[in-house]
Amino acid sequence: FLHSLFARASTTTNFFCKMEALRKANVPCVSSAVLVTDPSLPTIGSFSSILTTITRSVPDDCVKKTMSQTVLFDSSNGNTVLLPVEEASSALDVLVRSPSQKLTFTSWKKDKETKETLIAVTSNSGVFTSFNCKEIHKSVYSPGTTFGGICFVEDETAIVYIAECKGEKETEWGVGVADDASKMTTKYEHVDNWGEQHTEISKTAIFYWKWSEEGAKPVEIDVQGLENVTLGSVCASSDSQTLVFSAFKNTNSFRLGAQYCINRFSSIYMCPLKGGKATRISNDSAHCRLPMISPEGNVIIWLETNALGPHMHASRIMCCAFDDALSGSPQEKQLCEQRVYTGGFSQRSFLNASTLVFSHVVKSTKVISALNIYTGALTTIKSTAEGGAWGVFDVINNTILACFGTPARGAVLMCAVVGSGDGEKEVTADDISSTTWTQLTASEDFGLRFKQFDLGDKDIVVLLPKEEGEGSSEQQTKFPTIVVPHGGPHSVFVQGYYSMYAAFALSGFACVFPNYRGSIGWDDDTLNSLLGKVGTQDVEDVIELVDYAIQHESALDGEQLIVSGGSHGGFLTAHLTAQYPDKFVAAALRNPVTDISSMVFVSDIPDWCFVEAGLQVKKRSEITTEDLDVMKKASPLPLAANVKTPSMIMIGEKDLRVPPFQGRIWFEALRENGVDVKMFLYPEDCHPLTTPKCAADVHVNLFLWFKSHLKKDNTSDTKEEATEKAEEKKE
Repeated sequence: FLHSLFARASTTTNFFCKMEALRKANVPCVSSAVLVTDPSLPTIGSFSSILTTITRSVPDDCVKKTMSQTVLFDSSNGNTVLLPVEEASSALDVLVRSPSQKLTFTSWKKDKETKETLIAVTSNSGVFTSFNCKEIHKSVYSPGTTFGGICFVEDETAIVYIAECKGEKETEWGVGVADDASKMTTKYEHVDNWGEQHTEISKTAIFYWKWSEEGAKPVEIDVQGLENVTLGSVCASSDSQTLVFSAFKNTNSFRLGAQYCINRFSSIYMCPLKGGKATRISNDSAHCRLPMISPEGNVIIWLETNALGPHMHASRIMCCAFDDALSGSPQEKQLCEQRVYTGGFSQRSFLNASTLVFSHVVKSTKVISALNIYTGALTTIKSTAEGGAWGVFDVINNTILACFGTPARGAVLMCAVVGSGDGEKEVTADDISSTTWTQLTASEDFGLRFKQFDLGDKDIVVLLPKEEGEGSSEQQTKFPTIVVPHGGPHSVFVQGYYSMYAAFALSGFACVFPNYRGSIGWDDDTLNSLLGKVGTQDVEDVIELVDYAIQHESALDGEQLIVSGGSHGGFLTAHLTAQYPDKFVAAALRNPVTDISSMVFVSDIPDWCFVEAGLQVKKRSEITTEDLDVMKKASPLPLAANVKTPSMIMIGEKDLRVPPFQGRIWFEALRENGVDVKMFLYPEDCHPLTTPKCAADVHVNLFLWFKSHLKKDNTSDTKEEATEKAEEKKE
């Protein structure tokens, strides 16, 4: 029902109409959800008042739309009722519900020209109040983003949140300067920011808004004792008297990009709600982020990783007693011995007073675990031995709202009640092990198949088209196979749903996702083994994994291999086509790294260039010719003359992470050598290439490029073409 409804909604999509498989694969997947227990909301018959609001993203006319739906769930028997789907406002930048679920805080831009920020608080029955913040601050930053944080305080009559400071009014010659040649203008002056996807984030502050008082304006909280920092991730004590937040250090010379990087110097601080001196409660020489306070208000918890080094690695879950921090004598400690690969916690994360629930990566799976914050016991709630990826949306009163997806099927909404369902009772190990899940929403089964091959310190995930019917052909069909090395390199292809690759599988391609040594999800030794060996170890691992998959999965066509990757995946694609010039029939590179020795001077993360090349991080003015030689040797550019594979390059012209010239020089190098090569430039996109129009264009062109270079095309043969090929084979 859900799929057919959303499929009809997206039939007018211009690009997608050219690609039925992409439109079909781009099923709406659950992107967020929250449990609501507001008695003012509807119930039906014997159904409990627990409601679920689901946000789904649907491509329509190449515009990303957000749909919302309410699901009534009876926890006593697992029955559900789905209420009608509604379109949510696409203009909202921020939407956060209060702990009681009775109020919603939103923020949006008035228009694209003025970029005035508006904020509002609404109840479930209508608007309470709104405010135009144009004279107070710029954008409000949402929880879940690098610097975002919002929380309700004082019995939900007020809100504290992170926003960009307004700064001084820009001046331009002849406009507001009044011919005063003694003053320099400021409109075009460079202002330090946090790089890729964070160019508008420079100086943030914590603001307090007593929205319940008529005419009240947001005011900046005076956090004293901190200089040259960017504030983020704010939360409040149970009595609303104390704020806990993170503070990122602003370097004096150059701020390194923060997006995708959990290795920037940052610490956790606390200060009074109404302002005052800030007290540091965490390590000062690490990356500390996402503080939260336990339900009883007695423990502060946060995530900590090493500063510098690889951009992604396992996090320590840290804590300190709230009273110790308040007294000025914080004693931080690691909550559990195991470090975890996690992006963070949901806004509500506790089953009860002692049990923290979150999802984290283990090899290429994503599991849900429960951590007792007093004993340090970490227990997996839901094992993914069958494969797939879990994510946590909301946790309250021993109830967990989560999603589960696989490469073959889109994510569905799942719910579990752990133990008795009484949030006051302790959850036991038996409760956790006996937890059962109820599926609340559906996801269409296209008949796609997936499997994983585990080689110990690395693995490969395989996505296959629908299996041919028995007796449909004399020989088992072999599918042209797309090799997709992930970026990072310290990232991972988890066994979740990727609509673009599901669309390829629906079109008759197999896809394989090699997680080479250096991927997250394994131990530190495995991750760090890649440092200084990029371009060799990761390339060899990809080849080993792909060859292993071909040997153990007969549906993969080793004679028709395609390679496609972005960022470091593009770096690997370039290396693979240069080092194995006869192995691949086609290649695609999205914002690829091709020459580390030149990228180091322009990228927003120059430290990446040093670390991955195995060098000590230093100022760019101190780089030696020996350093450049090492970086050049690790790069694919010196090997470009070996490439014979037809290659397509796709570049986001606003990319600050891998500057556009990296792809351009690869394009020119291949063209000089007579290689069949095309380049596409997307002027409004940055590193991910994910705006709806760009993403659709990328997929359509990828499909046509790959299809046009197959030695034999099994993806869409007409009956006549199939007959002709069969006759040629007999001859």
